[in-house]
Amino acid sequence: MALDKGQLISVTPCFRGAAFTSPQEGETEFHTHINRIVSTTNKETELDLYSSKNPNTTTAAMQAVILEVEMPKDGKISAEFNGKKFEHTLGELLEGSRSHFMVGWLSEAILFNRAMPESCFTIEHYMEDTEPQKETDYYYVRVRQRDGQWAWSSPIWAERV
Repeated sequence: MALDKGQLISVTPCFRGAAFTSPQEGETEFHTHINRIVSTTNKETELDLYSSKNPNTTTAAMQAVILEVEMPKDGKISAEFNGKKFEHTLGELLEGSRSHFMVGWLSEAILFNRAMPESCFTIEHYMEDTEPQKETDYYYVRVRQRDGQWAWSSPIWAERV
């Protein structure tokens, strides 16, 4: 994956392992493929990704990475998979996801998920507890997204000073 403008800040893997870890009945061999980030610069990243068909309707087998970028809306993100190149501008991806079939309808597919500006996933908050209840208190952060999904932090322990 490469950028023509701007810079690549980070690449976060979202890799899934094999759906099972031992040979299944009737299989003589089982090969586990390792997904990995081979290299990353401020303009591109090289990946080794292996995917297979979903083993059933509830177990996904796809692989993904999250790119954190700083680039203008007319900058292009390009990706090459199995000799086929796909590209979209950041502006297009801010409007919505884009998908491509590798061979034709119902074949392997590539998905560029919708891009999210930093304001969609960051928040800053300041809190001061002026009346601690114990020598050591704990706090945790719980957030709800507009779509109704929740996230929460591990406890944050604070000792009275």
